[in-house]
Formats: sequence, C-alpha cells, structure tokens
Amino acid sequence: MTLTALAGGLAGSKCLDQKKPNYLADAYNPGFKIDLHFKDLGLIMESARALGVPLPTTAVVQELFSALRVRGRGGLDHSGVITLLEDFAGLSR
Repeated sequence: MTLTALAGGLAGSKCLDQKKPNYLADAYNPGFKIDLHFKDLGLIMESARALGVPLPTTAVVQELFSALRVRGRGGLDHSGVITLLEDFAGLSR
C-alpha cells in the first residue's frame, strides 16, 4: 500500500500518521479548509508578484485548489486534494 510505503521513508510524518485513517475511509472532514488555503495562496501570489518573485510550485498548488473549489470541494480538508488526483487518474468515487 502506498501509505505504508510513504510512512516508512523520508515522506513519513506525524501528519501522515494522523490522517491515514481518514484517507482509508475516504473522509476529508476539515481541519483547515481548501477555501482558506486558496485565500492564503492568493495573498502569497499577490505578494510574490509585487516583489517580482516567481513561485511556480505555489501557482500550481493554487490552481489545484481552484479546481477543487470549482468542483464544490472547498469545504474539505486540505488533504482533499487527493480527490482531485483521483479525478485526474479516472478513479471513480
């Protein structure tokens, strides 16, 4: 299983340990909502533009969160990004 492999390597973290049961249950109850992350990402990108600092990875994350909001998933926990990746992979929910 992917989660077990990640947990055993450098990607392992307390967050992954705590959220693993949620992932397995396909539950993304909010700890910190996607809508709030999206707002914060907008502020970050606005500041970066004003300073002339490129943040390409942050821009990609902002677009992923935007896609989640368009799909009505802004109220999910930030880990709900998994649902978008499942959509991209053609996995049914």
